[in-house]
Amino acid sequence: MRIGIALGLYYGDHIGGAEVQTSYLVSHFLRSGHEVSLVHFGKGNVEGPVEESGGFSRYQVRLPWKGVKSTSYLNRNFIFRILDKMSPDVLYQRSDHFSNLISSWGRRRKVPVVSALSMERHCYPERIRLSYIMPFNIVDRYLKKRY
Repeated sequence: MRIGIALGLYYGDHIGGAEVQTSYLVSHFLRSGHEVSLVHFGKGNVEGPVEESGGFSRYQVRLPWKGVKSTSYLNRNFIFRILDKMSPDVLYQRSDHFSNLISSWGRRRKVPVVSALSMERHCYPERIRLSYIMPFNIVDRYLKKRY
């Protein structure tokens, strides 16, 4: 089975709870004989796999501007191309990173998407606060409803 995993940061670059748990899942899936591909945020868009070792491949998408998640939507077509290359049988999504895009792609391709959310607040729209990024947050909320 081909398993795709979408996460915020790669566990080789950043260590946190989600990254450690994802590394355990990848190890388990590989030992069980599955093909694993990861897509995560990184320094820039890379058309092919960044790394293919240990039985899995990983792709990276440009990290959005700090505090402005809506810039992920600027990479929508790129993310969809990566997911098409991965062609997973099932897609596991960790946290809420580009979640609407992942769900939209899965719905269109009839690929089941499993989401792991660590907090209840990930299920609700973010509160829009008065700040310099407020216009981006409004756009992000609109795009999340659209996809």
